[in-house]
Amino acid sequence: MWNDTVRKSLYAGLMAACLFGAGTAHAQTGESTARTQIDRVREVARAVDPEARLVAVTSSDISPDFGVSDSWLYLFLTTDTKTPILVIRQGDQVVAAPAGLTGGRFLLSMLPTAFNPIALPTSFIDSDVAIAAAERNGGLDFRTTGSQTVVSAYLVRLPEAVGFEGLDASPSFWVVTYASRATGAYRVYLVDAQSGNAVDLEPRTAKSGLARAQQESVELAADAALVQVRTVLPDLNTGGQSLLWGYTFYSQNLNRYQEYYVVDGLLVYAAPPDMMPSKRALPTGFIDSDKLVMQASDAEAMYRDDSLGSFVSAELARGLFPGDSLRPVWKLKYAALSGQETMTVYIDAASGMQVRVGVDAEEDALPERFELFSNYPNPFNPETVIAYQLPQAGQVRLSIYDALGRKVTDLFEGRQEAGKHTLRWNGANAQGSNVASGTYLYRLEFGGQAQTRTMVLLR
Repeated sequence: MWNDTVRKSLYAGLMAACLFGAGTAHAQTGESTARTQIDRVREVARAVDPEARLVAVTSSDISPDFGVSDSWLYLFLTTDTKTPILVIRQGDQVVAAPAGLTGGRFLLSMLPTAFNPIALPTSFIDSDVAIAAAERNGGLDFRTTGSQTVVSAYLVRLPEAVGFEGLDASPSFWVVTYASRATGAYRVYLVDAQSGNAVDLEPRTAKSGLARAQQESVELAADAALVQVRTVLPDLNTGGQSLLWGYTFYSQNLNRYQEYYVVDGLLVYAAPPDMMPSKRALPTGFIDSDKLVMQASDAEAMYRDDSLGSFVSAELARGLFPGDSLRPVWKLKYAALSGQETMTVYIDAASGMQVRVGVDAEEDALPERFELFSNYPNPFNPETVIAYQLPQAGQVRLSIYDALGRKVTDLFEGRQEAGKHTLRWNGANAQGSNVASGTYLYRLEFGGQAQTRTMVLLR
């Protein structure tokens, strides 16, 4: 069984591999391995920060015959571990990318908060060895049976040796991805950077890992309910498959969340989620991510065709749909390192029908401030609508109190997207019983702030 540190580093490496998993056709001039001019690459990074450390090497356009590319990207972190320095080697040219380049910040922002990159030693930067190992272990067969195959690779060093079936214990792995432009299929190979041994991993749909996660959730608590499903990597392919799925459960008895990460049917990590979703259980009738992609087919085809290097994430939860925080929806997010406008597709989790598509630049402007509005109607019977707006995504709690300050119920508690939201209160307490007529307070907490308003229930 892997320890927590190893698991965190592994899925961070897998994520970054998928981020750079699409490329362009090969140029034939100036191609070389990742090791070429590595000393010059370090010099350029350390001119920005003398203590900068190399934590990732990647290319999205590699020749599978020789493990060479005409373009390599080297990710360094500064001493505060928060600022990326991107060094790009294009042929013989080595340059530091401008501060804040979209690609580097996108990569850094997608890494889990637990990810603590370890500096790479120069002895592990042989991309030709890594690609040759992947070719021997199935990559060549993938290329010969498919068409328009793009090969990408990402190098990550684990904090300590890890034992994986089929591999020797090693602190360093190349993650090599073969992707077919024609079919959307892909294979991922973990290559031991020391021995050259490799194993392949298979992407799967969301439903395939649910039973394994549910099995673990029973050990957490008997009342644990599924409240979120998501792709941990932004790598959802056209078949609705992802390499790493996260399943979050919530136990009311323990007041505790736990998220389980499943790769190729195997549980690889479990921990509380970084952002807490709604505590309300999800319907389980539409967890088929392959059907999800089919529902979004028109918008998806348009975006993937127009964008080179597109990344697609998927999340199922409450609190995601603008204007209806209790509605359970799948949220598909399409993004591209090229800077193309992102696109969001919402699919209703109960009916399986597409309910909204929007290009982010065309959406209404986000609110500038946090605000809780007056409920309507007021006074009310039997129910009222409470509206509010959030300037950014974050944790939200909307609670109802009686005139003496005693909590009646939590209408919503969990993560919500930026924008305007509404919730309905039907005059019931946490146990579902109707409360008496009178004055009540509703309080919204968000980002260390809170606002409170009053309302009157007339029976």
